[in-house]
Order: sequence, then C-alpha cells, then structure tokens
Amino acid sequence: MGTTLFLIRHAHRDKSDPDANNGISKKGQDQCFQLVDFLKRTGRAVQITELISSPKLRCLETAFPVGKLIRQSPLVDPRIDEQGKDEKDATFEKRLWDFWSEKSRQSGLALVSHGDVLPRLAGFEHLQVDKILKGQLLVLENGKIRYLNPLKVLESKA
Repeated sequence: MGTTLFLIRHAHRDKSDPDANNGISKKGQDQCFQLVDFLKRTGRAVQITELISSPKLRCLETAFPVGKLIRQSPLVDPRIDEQGKDEKDATFEKRLWDFWSEKSRQSGLALVSHGDVLPRLAGFEHLQVDKILKGQLLVLENGKIRYLNPLKVLESKA
C-alpha cells in the first residue's frame, strides 16, 4: 500500500498589517470553503488521518475548516513554520528535515503550512513559490506530486 500526503498552502492572508501574525482574509475564507468542498466532493477527506498546522494564525484558520470536516482539531507543530527573518538557512532546513524524516511515511497526513516550507518538505525545492497558490492542495502519492487546485476546479464550472 502506498503513502498519500496532503500539503495545503495557507489561504490568502489578511494584509492589513504585513508584520503581524494575521489570520485569513475574506478571500481566504472563500478559499477554505472551496478547499473543504473539494475534499468532500472528491472523497479525499476520508483519506486524511492526521492534520498538522504551522503555528501561524493564517495556517490555523485554514486548517480549522478541514479539521471540522474530518472531526479532528489540527495539531500545531512549530517545525513547519515559515523561515524566521533571522533564522539561518541551515537551521531552517534542519528543522524541516527533522519533521519530514519523522512524519513523511505516515499515510493520510495533511499539513497546512507556507509557500517556502511545502516544496522543501516534499523534496521539490526547484518549484517556484508562486506556483503553489494560496489555498492550493498538493497531494503527494507514492513520491509523485499532484497539484489539485480547488479554486480552478470550481471556477472552470462557471
């Protein structure tokens, strides 16, 4: 049996104070609604066995609706937080590696994190950060990544 991991970039953040630990914006709330709807419609929600979030408020607010859907509270793990302003690259990479080496074989794991974290966790550092859209779901199945963008799926039906 293979391993399936769900990587979710946090939804659009409230940018009223760019230096604050802001939650998500109205646009981000819509993205969360669409993400949850997508997980329900595609049957992917039942595959999620554990939900882990970065401690940032925008990640938690993205994770809460998914948690409600799967009837689990998101666990917070600071190791999948974005790189700190004064954090050295080596320290950041080690933190991510420690998390990934512990959790990457756990099928059904869903992570809510940041655009600078997700490509590194999945071993796809060559991906451009702007190609992982806010609110986007990436599914890593047996080492292969699939971009699933609930927003595009819903918009294409209009």
